Amino acid sequence: MGASLQSDGVTSCDVAASAFGATTLTTHGVFYNCGSIALPTSGLWRITFQARTGGNTLAAYINCMISTSTSSSNQVGTTRMLVERIQTQSSNLNIGQNAEWYIDVADGASGATIYVLAGYAGSVGAAFMQDDANGQTGVFATKVRESTTAGTGVTNAGF
Repeated sequence: MGASLQSDGVTSCDVAASAFGATTLTTHGVFYNCGSIALPTSGLWRITFQARTGGNTLAAYINCMISTSTSSSNQVGTTRMLVERIQTQSSNLNIGQNAEWYIDVADGASGATIYVLAGYAGSVGAAFMQDDANGQTGVFATKVRESTTAGTGVTNAGF
């Protein structure tokens, strides 16, 4: 029997989903909180960020990361590139992408909240994570297996 996903809710101890609203990236070099997902149990989790990146005059790159807080100083794993140097459009550009991570929520934890952060570096007319009737931004998580890590922290389990 498979679990069903409901928007913004956990319906199983093995899957989770959370929809995000739009996020404007206003300052070069700053990572902005796009939203979070509550992982209900410990374990090895696959985190999938479904991004709808937008902007115009992008002489820059937009990337994302996951964190255990709204601060990039608590980053887990590596930063993922979403889009780079798409400079020629005269109106807003929107591109759908996915970025993924594998994380280990240690077996002493009752779960964890993971935040998705996005930012840009370079020169932009506008940069944002879009969310409207044409496509939604959000995150999905699937539990792969139980954790074999002692403790209560969250660590990177992939590259």
